[in-house]
Amino acid sequence: MKHFLRMLVAVVCCALLGACDLDAPKLASASVSIHQAGQSLRSWQLSRAQVASLERWLEEHRTGWNPDMAKYVPRILITGTGVDGSTWSIHVLGTVVVMTAGRTQLKQSFARTEIDSLFTAIGASQ
Repeated sequence: MKHFLRMLVAVVCCALLGACDLDAPKLASASVSIHQAGQSLRSWQLSRAQVASLERWLEEHRTGWNPDMAKYVPRILITGTGVDGSTWSIHVLGTVVVMTAGRTQLKQSFARTEIDSLFTAIGASQ
């Protein structure tokens, strides 16, 4: 309940302020799945080093996120569990990244070089 209230406050503040900072979780584990036309093509568990790289990428890109309510068909889907037990997902859709944690969904567009660095962090190729 406490996590839900914190996320609700974050969404309301983001809506009022326009853009918001990402409260990136400390990650316990994460996996990646590649999809095409709604079908999973392959998936893998991230190593501890890759999880640490993903955490760094999220920390480096904390600002500029906007609330989002759309539903997405996965292309590249990163799912994970925080050390606090929270679950989250990151959809990479071209140069758009959508992060969902609980009922909170945030979206941001990035330069291709930033997406490339995310792909490097998770061991994916484009």
